[in-house]
Amino acid sequence: MITVSHGARQGLSHDYDHRVLEDATAALIQDGVASITVCDGASCAKHARPIANQLSKTISRYLARHFDECVQMSPVKLRKKIYGLIRREMNWLKSSLRCEMRDLGSTLLAAAMNAETGQFLAIQLGDGIIIGQNKNGGFVRITCPEQGEDHATYLTSCEDRALREHLQVISGTGLNAMLCSSDGLEGILYSAHSPGVSGDFVQVLQRLSQDPGIVHTLLDKIAASNDKRPLDDFSLAVLAA
Repeated sequence: MITVSHGARQGLSHDYDHRVLEDATAALIQDGVASITVCDGASCAKHARPIANQLSKTISRYLARHFDECVQMSPVKLRKKIYGLIRREMNWLKSSLRCEMRDLGSTLLAAAMNAETGQFLAIQLGDGIIIGQNKNGGFVRITCPEQGEDHATYLTSCEDRALREHLQVISGTGLNAMLCSSDGLEGILYSAHSPGVSGDFVQVLQRLSQDPGIVHTLLDKIAASNDKRPLDDFSLAVLAA
């Protein structure tokens, strides 16, 4: 059995500025495969929320439905496929919203796993982090946040060459859980400089099978805290076998 939980909340500064929630998450379970996605829409982009929402659903759906095909692809071929999906969704939104590509900036974090075999895929563009839990209960960092010039993160709206070069694609085996987190939760649930996670996240994994809404409970707790609530929007997606 495999379980997923995911959600996003508005950051403190966005609340003050009366901005819409610009993070989006999605998940899908199909034929023993679970996929999760987190997209952090860029505040500098005019239509951050639409691209984050559209992309999170599209990539999650594709990874769950085509997992066996994806794990057989070379990293180069899979990167090319994900790149094509990103550009397809951006072009559709560009046409429907009558905007420019620069208006559709978002990060992308995606993970998928086969509950029976432990095979997994991880895909990332920009900041945030993907962490896995191995069969022994230890945590391993699967991807790393990546930033461009002037510490600005790579986004879907970057040039074609940069998008292709900095889209991280990783596959492997031996995991029983995966976490995708936006950078809004750095320092709260994880550190960008170590593979460890907070006790709150360990509890999420322990309770996930009995309480699929556990991520919402945790995010609500963080949002209600004067000390912990991030300035930026924050989002989290988890899958566990």
